[in-house]
Amino acid sequence: MTTTSIARYFYESALEKLAILEESGLFSVRIMLVAMCLFATFIVAICILKKKPGLLWFIPSSVFALGIYLCLLLASAFGTIAFEPTEPPTAVMEQALIRDYSFPDIPGKTEQLYADALERSYSYELIGSYRLDKTHAVQTVKLEYLDLYSLIPDISSVLRGDLETLVETAKKQDVYNKDESFREDVLDELYHSSVKTVLEHYEDYMTGFETVLEADYHDGEWFLLPNDSLSKAFSGGVPAGDSFFNNAKGEALSGLTYIPKLYTIAEDADVAPAPNQEKFGLTQEAGDIIALIESNPRLTEGKEPFFSADCDFFGDGFHYYCDDTILTFTWKEMHGGHSCTFAEVYIADPSQFRRKLSADTYGSPIQKLGSTLADEANAVVAMNGDFYKFRNIGVTVYKRELYRFNPAGLELCHIDGKGDLIFTYSDELNDKEATEAFIRDNDILFTLAFGPVLVDNGEPHEFRRSYPLGQVTEKYSRSVIAQRDSCHYLLMTLNHGNGGSTATLSETQDILVSKGAYKAYELDGGQTAEIIMNGRILNHIDWGTERTVSDILYFATALPEDENY
Repeated sequence: MTTTSIARYFYESALEKLAILEESGLFSVRIMLVAMCLFATFIVAICILKKKPGLLWFIPSSVFALGIYLCLLLASAFGTIAFEPTEPPTAVMEQALIRDYSFPDIPGKTEQLYADALERSYSYELIGSYRLDKTHAVQTVKLEYLDLYSLIPDISSVLRGDLETLVETAKKQDVYNKDESFREDVLDELYHSSVKTVLEHYEDYMTGFETVLEADYHDGEWFLLPNDSLSKAFSGGVPAGDSFFNNAKGEALSGLTYIPKLYTIAEDADVAPAPNQEKFGLTQEAGDIIALIESNPRLTEGKEPFFSADCDFFGDGFHYYCDDTILTFTWKEMHGGHSCTFAEVYIADPSQFRRKLSADTYGSPIQKLGSTLADEANAVVAMNGDFYKFRNIGVTVYKRELYRFNPAGLELCHIDGKGDLIFTYSDELNDKEATEAFIRDNDILFTLAFGPVLVDNGEPHEFRRSYPLGQVTEKYSRSVIAQRDSCHYLLMTLNHGNGGSTATLSETQDILVSKGAYKAYELDGGQTAEIIMNGRILNHIDWGTERTVSDILYFATALPEDENY
């Protein structure tokens, strides 16, 4: 900043502040000026009449005192001095308005049509000049963009018209499957052509709004303040986390064929959507569970169930829950003299497999009953975790962050972004930096530190008899998480009850292998072992009393409550 600009700034600001001084301040200045004039006249008269010129020094000193008084008045109205920035904020504001519309992960040609139109449509206009208040700048901007969801009604209308024409002119086998449903490839091509037709006039679906960009100047630079409304224009009005491509197609083809809408639960959500209580049920017939599996192919198709009607069942029946995003059911059976409680789970999206820590905070000293944690999380079905707070060994990852690194020879179970169980063994991940790289490279959401691994790649895993946790060679109440297919799991506890005994780890492993588990991992057992469904503990708890714990695993519905009916 130059000396001239500083002086100009000081002078203009002083005039501005003088103009807005309170009336009492201006009155004080006027009184002081009148008094000083009278006093100066009195001094001059005395000097002339008494011939004492030495008294004239009172005049400049009085002027100096008046100047100090004026400065004090100005300071009370002016405040702290701030220097003007040397550069305008325009560059940083315009940089924030530029959207990089490169789409490396566009799944198909129709989706690319949307992306290209969104890039062509987006524009911005600065409204007037920016306004500067010392080191704070404000700029009004108008944003225009293609409202993607406004396209869907017309796309659907065009598609239906084209389909009617095709049915009238084409051979039946070229349009329909043998079951009278429309051929998927025909609908895909019609949808693509309909999107292309509507997007030729994308200008008709434009919308816009005005927003205000703000920036602060410090340390010689302008810094833009957060503005959440920009993302709305950048994304064509699509909310964050919304699977637009899939949902748009589903809505456009609604009534022609079923395309499931994708639902996910946000990674950082501490509470899942509440399940519909009317969708919980209890049946006494194993055949009803088989029918439930067969009637939900969107969740179960191509996945061989763990459940079999040919088992030695006991207990009060089969508990279940089913909606568009989750199917789970439980049963109790005697297996080789052991009392086993099982819960089989199918989910539509990996985000429905979750971990909850007490107080939703790593390291919290608070411990709660597993059923309480399940209720807080809106779990459909839950089980105990590794009780990480009870011991200080192992590797703990929570919400993608490494919190504890003390391998201590444990075999670890990592859950990745696909909901798959990934195992590492005691001779792996002995370096903290390598572990952090493993977390990043494998998209690890959270890690369980108990073990050992019981089944890997469909084969029984040979564990050490000296394994530090889990009472490997003793008969003990057990808790296990297993997986067979993508988004397909089995929860098992093995406890006292119905005349059965607890089991060694080898006996537990045999049960999991016989059930067809592809992967299986031992969790904290004993009094901690429990399976909970709809707030009810389904297995026998050691000592007859539920234990407070630090964490649970659970599965939740992804359907928003207003859509789960």
